[in-house]
Parts: sequence; C-alpha cells; structure tokens
Amino acid sequence: SETLNKWISSGRYQAGQICILVRSNREARDVIGHLMADQQQRRISTIKEAFKPYEVLSGEALLIINNSAIKLIISTLELMVAPQEQSALYKGLCVQLYHKQLQKSVPADAWTKLNDTPVINLKPLLPDDLCANFYTWQQLPLNELVEQLIASFNLQKKAEHLAYLFAFRDMVAKFTAQGELGITRFLDWWGEEGQNKALPSGSQTNAVQVMTIHKSKGLAFDVVMIPFCSWDLDGMVNSIFWVDTKDTPYQMLQTVPVNYKKSLGRSSFSKAYFEELLFNFTDSLNMLYVAATRTRNHLYITAPGQGKNEAKTSIAGDLILEALKKPVDGLAANTDET
Repeated sequence: SETLNKWISSGRYQAGQICILVRSNREARDVIGHLMADQQQRRISTIKEAFKPYEVLSGEALLIINNSAIKLIISTLELMVAPQEQSALYKGLCVQLYHKQLQKSVPADAWTKLNDTPVINLKPLLPDDLCANFYTWQQLPLNELVEQLIASFNLQKKAEHLAYLFAFRDMVAKFTAQGELGITRFLDWWGEEGQNKALPSGSQTNAVQVMTIHKSKGLAFDVVMIPFCSWDLDGMVNSIFWVDTKDTPYQMLQTVPVNYKKSLGRSSFSKAYFEELLFNFTDSLNMLYVAATRTRNHLYITAPGQGKNEAKTSIAGDLILEALKKPVDGLAANTDET
C-alpha cells in the first residue's frame, strides 16, 4: 500500500493503470481490506504526507456477503426468526463471527451450551445489550434494528468494514422504502437477490483493479503488482489423487486413491507420481508466466526471501529471486529480501 500510495499521489501512475493480481478471491479480499483500511488511516492521520484517494475494483471479492461484519448481521437476523430446532446453528454462527471481530477464540465449552441456552443468557459469548434486548429489538423497524446490531457488535469501529456497512445500509433503506416488510421478508429477498450485490464503484475508468491471475488472461496493464508470489511449485503436497494401477501389484483394483507425497517416487506408483509432479510444476510456471506478462511497463512482485535454504526452490518467488541473481542488461530490479 505504501508503494501504491506513492505512485498515485505523486502522479507517476493513475489508479486505472494499475492491476493487482492474486491467486484466489480470498487473497483478493485480503488485499482490498488492507487497501481500504490503509486509505482510512491516511485520511485521519495527523502526519502530513502526500495522499490521493483512489477507487478499488474487483469482482467476487467485493460481494457484500463476503464481508465478515455483514455475515454477522445476517446471521443475527436469521437467529431472530429461526425455528427452535435450528436456533443452535445460528447461535453458533453468531458467536463464531462475533469472536472473529474481537480477534478472540471461542471458549471450548461454549458449543455444548448453545442448544439449551436462550440468547438472553449468552452474555459471555455475545454483547450484553444484544442479549438483554434480543426479543425487544425484533419489534423495531428494520432500519433501526440494523443500526442497533452494528452498534452492539461495534462494527463501525473497524475501517475495513465501513464501505460494506454503508452499502448494506443503502440496501436496507431501499428495501424498506415501500413500507416495513419485516425480517423474514428481508431475508427472503437477501437470499434471492441481495447476497449477489457488490460494492458500488464511483469510477470504473480510473480505479486500481484487483483480480485473479486466471481472469487476467488476455488482458494488459501499465503496472502489475503481484503481492503473494509465494505459491508452492508442487502444489498438491499431502492431497489425494487417483492412480492407475496397471503394471503394479495392485492392478486388480484398476484405480486407487493415494496420498501425494515425495515417498511415492520410490514406490510402485513412481511413474504416476512423477507425471503428476511434472504437471504441477508446469501449472505453477504457467501461472507465473501469465501473471508476469500482463504488464506493459512496470512489474512489482513481493515474495518471501529464501533465507538459509537458498539452494531450495520450492515456491514461485524462489524462481524470481534466482533469476534476479543473474544480471540482465537493461533490467533494473530490487531484491530486498525482508
């Protein structure tokens, strides 16, 4: 975020020239949450430094339902209208999501108490005011109820939630504009339509884009940033894959599931193992190639340093570091291993 802010604030690059590539929507959400929190911190900071706000665009990573604060609100609404036989499930979701906000672990003995304990007696596990007013708040208009839940869980105090909370409030306001329809009707609408809504963007032409490497195929950007260049080259370690047993002592079984690990290279399944190993390395290299060739001018990659195991090449970033140890005419690189 520091580098991104310097580029945009100095005018070296416009936000729309920059794309951040990640491997998964989870990584995209992490990046977006960090950028939003960083911008919020810079807005309120007393330290004077160049800062120019910018938009961030993405796809599924910006779905409102993917934000943990929104999940907590929806789970609480579902708990309020859930049949008795399903209430333990929603109590568990609320307790888990609330403790995630607190960055605390749920006590081990809590789960056994949820089924028989009314919400009003869950004060150690949920906010005191929510437990005390659980039934009273259900009678409030939906707008007021949502505001009470936001305040009760202290969701407004975390910068990474603010954009999602603003968008969710707007959705609730639009839903109730034609009259008060109640919690159940809202949850029905949410399941059919609301959960597919994404954060709105004020400017789709000049915004930093965050997308998966897979979706970037065929696209090009002036600047590409790869913040998590640390995926395993052999990405299937300790997973299960199916092996043809032909020409092995187990051929009567035709195919069997085996645990993918290095010792298979010394077993009857060595051929299948090395074929899978080659496929995994090729797939990882292709991913790195696609990511690195999306840029027109500037490629910015962050990866862990190799440390003591410099001879070991196990993640994508190791390949970059190895390549940069050999100077190439006209190539400027920063290999700060921190």
